[in-house]
Amino acid sequence: MLVAAAFIVFQHDGKRLLAYHSVEHMGIIALGLGLGSLGTFGALWHTLNHAVCKALAFFSVGRLGQMYGTHDLGKMAGAMRRAPVWGAGFFGGLLVLIGVAPFAIFMSEFQILRAAADARAFGVLTLFLLGAGIVFVGALRHAITPAWGEEVSAPRLRPSGAADAVLVIGALALLLLLGVWLPAPLKSALEAATLVVRGHP
Repeated sequence: MLVAAAFIVFQHDGKRLLAYHSVEHMGIIALGLGLGSLGTFGALWHTLNHAVCKALAFFSVGRLGQMYGTHDLGKMAGAMRRAPVWGAGFFGGLLVLIGVAPFAIFMSEFQILRAAADARAFGVLTLFLLGAGIVFVGALRHAITPAWGEEVSAPRLRPSGAADAVLVIGALALLLLLGVWLPAPLKSALEAATLVVRGHP
């Protein structure tokens, strides 16, 4: 997490930024798996949340990259105004990735933090919060430029269709839903998977 956090702070390429977020979140998942049943449940839930969010973020930055001819976040300044669907998808995806409440990643990270507190692993808890704090500030700084920055290059605009809007809105809505309500069948599936991972099928 800390290694990824250091790279995220200084990264300006959108795809590489997301790749370093993957490193960070793999660290979070590995941490959860080492913190007992509650942590394992949180890690498996986090894996699902991360998969949905990262797909949205990569689709969005890829589409913006096609329009701008680059993945440099500085050159994508103002993307939210020029390409609102994909700009919102990238900005929203980054907000979810850094753990903004009440989206699902915040909740699964909170579950892992609870597991660390219950295990009295306060050193781990401190390092987790330090890494998460660095990522939050660094990534948020990167997210603001494509969202509201002053435009420096005009994109080759491609009209967004209904399928584009459904993909972005649907993914963000699912991540919000999983943050405020975990359906019973999904919870049961995660609990069963937790038992398997912990060696108690």
